[in-house]
Amino acid sequence: MSFTIEPKTFIATLVMPFRYILQMPARYLLVGVCYFFFYLALDMLLNKFFDSTDYIELHMSILMEGILVTPLNAFLSGIIACIVAEQLLDGGTKFPVLIKTVYGKFGTLIMVGLVYEVLMAFLLLPKLLADYSTAFILTTLLLVVALPLFIYLMGSWMFAFQAVIFEGKSTFSALSRSSMIIKYNWWGAVLYLVSSAVIIFAIPFYISVYFKGYIFINYFFIAFAVVYFPILLTVLYFKFRSKKYSYDLNLLKWELDQAYRMSNTDI
Repeated sequence: MSFTIEPKTFIATLVMPFRYILQMPARYLLVGVCYFFFYLALDMLLNKFFDSTDYIELHMSILMEGILVTPLNAFLSGIIACIVAEQLLDGGTKFPVLIKTVYGKFGTLIMVGLVYEVLMAFLLLPKLLADYSTAFILTTLLLVVALPLFIYLMGSWMFAFQAVIFEGKSTFSALSRSSMIIKYNWWGAVLYLVSSAVIIFAIPFYISVYFKGYIFINYFFIAFAVVYFPILLTVLYFKFRSKKYSYDLNLLKWELDQAYRMSNTDI
């Protein structure tokens, strides 16, 4: 079953993460601050080991950064998904309970995050294995042959984190579950992601050009994107499930209760 996207609904969905952030600014700020300082420290550390002016080392640094930041991304994405669910239910669950709930699924979340990183690394691999001239040819071929597959898989698996948190799925079951939710609605979901990415990343790009050398501004918007996208994905996850499987808040509450019980935490 597919459904059309009305312009007003489309814009309202893209703006919705801002509304969620304003409703619970302290929790989202805490998540953003954690990522901000971790990313800053990691970038400073990698700069000591890799030469950013060297072609190969630059891409090795990007690849290493993605791998090292995966556990934090996975954990914070799970936390944000729980916060969004609590907001939908008007719940009052304490923050430590959410942390412990996500911690119980931490291993699976990391594995899903590593799947994403493998796809990203696949696009960087030719540049790591070839010189300038050959890398250009390989990259061109990769864009023509592999990029459509990359986009398709990333789009199909965009709800894997949410499937782990709310449905208790294992790594590959979560990827499969995400594909089922996306099925027949893939273009609509990807349209949301691409549009939000253009908005979120275009703004910091132009600001960073204007404030050239102010690296903290880049980190600020990266941290904001880390908060914005999991909110958007969680909202879309609920939206698509409700359209396809008659998903409602009662089922969401039951799934959260199950997740809390599995974490051996009294609510």
